[in-house]
Amino acid sequence: MVIPKEFRDKLDISEGDKVEIYIKNGRIILKKFFYSCEFCGDIKDVTAYRDYYICEDCVNDLSERANCS
Repeated sequence: MVIPKEFRDKLDISEGDKVEIYIKNGRIILKKFFYSCEFCGDIKDVTAYRDYYICEDCVNDLSERANCS
């Protein structure tokens, strides 16, 4: 799909970036795609682990739980 440069500039989307396209309230929504944490849904500080994406807070929480066992 080709997205006009004017749209990409406004949405801070570069060539090759992933985008989300969906319909909400009868409107077509286009936005830049961000990986989100599998556990909490946060998009900040997300790291890939195998086929999963996990934020730093959840990694720390999982690490603490693993050390408590």
